[in-house]
Amino acid sequence: MTSGEFGFEREVVEKATLDRIPLPDFRVFEQARREEVLKLFDGLISGDVSWDDVDLWVARLYGLGPRDLQVISDTLEFNLPFAQSKRDAQKAPELQEQAHFCEALEKELKPWCDRWGSKLTVRPINKSVQSPWYGIDVRTSTRQDANAIAPADWDGLLRIADDAAASEIVIRDGQDGLLIGRLAQRRYWSETQARLLAQRIVWSHVDLLKGRATA
Repeated sequence: MTSGEFGFEREVVEKATLDRIPLPDFRVFEQARREEVLKLFDGLISGDVSWDDVDLWVARLYGLGPRDLQVISDTLEFNLPFAQSKRDAQKAPELQEQAHFCEALEKELKPWCDRWGSKLTVRPINKSVQSPWYGIDVRTSTRQDANAIAPADWDGLLRIADDAAASEIVIRDGQDGLLIGRLAQRRYWSETQARLLAQRIVWSHVDLLKGRATA
């Protein structure tokens, strides 16, 4: 732990990175907080306290909210420098994970549409499970069938993504929709990734979110 590197049989973690962790100084804690620490410690030993309880206490200590904890959870699930974590991150997302991603994306974008009185739909594009890309249809029109996207449009989307060596490609589909292709790996389909995608859509396609309310 005193050298510049941690671990030689696994991926290296620089000690400087550990030193930058903003650990609080327990010596300046008030008595009540110190007692909380002792209760947590004793509870872990007796089994009356779980590590989830400890995580919540630390979250309160750092002032972290639910969204912050979601980012931490996704980061730990998909970005740890261990072989199993990498394998899990590269697996294809299940249908349930794709649906949850679309729900999270729609939830993030909905307040913007509500502001202008437009209606938003976000749905996965049903394509071959063997494809290295999965798709999403984001639309403010009344078109109901996301599967009606022409095969040529989808194939063209994938060719562009492959040529760009990208993990995500976003194409405007007329005036009221976006076709989004994302690599079929779980690390790109987390709730945190859905929020980041929502930010990019707001920055680059805010006119789409206005829908036809401004027409």
